Amino acid sequence: MTEGGFNFKTEGYALMVAVEQWAKRYPNDVQVTGCDDSYHSGSDLVLIEHKTENSYMGTTVVVIPQNGSPCEFFLYPGHRKDLQHALQVIALASKSIKEREHRFAVNKSKMFSRLNPE
Repeated sequence: MTEGGFNFKTEGYALMVAVEQWAKRYPNDVQVTGCDDSYHSGSDLVLIEHKTENSYMGTTVVVIPQNGSPCEFFLYPGHRKDLQHALQVIALASKSIKEREHRFAVNKSKMFSRLNPE
């Protein structure tokens, strides 16, 4: 099967396993991480750096769902920076939510300990 610039001979879980083995040969150029797809099945995101010693051209991202055909997209340097920034914003927002939840739990615990002294 051909998708974009890659010729995948398999798909789904079999492709995930094959790509994870292939990625181990290129630890400085290929990263594999996970996500869930719209069916809540684990999928792999494969990030392939296109670089030389002196320049960075971009990153190909291949999405490999457990069930179904892979797809890919390309991040030019500016796109990658924008994505990194967006993920940072999301991480900071979730951190503040976690901090509020923690403060609430601590206050709730203090309140119950005052109501039920031992």
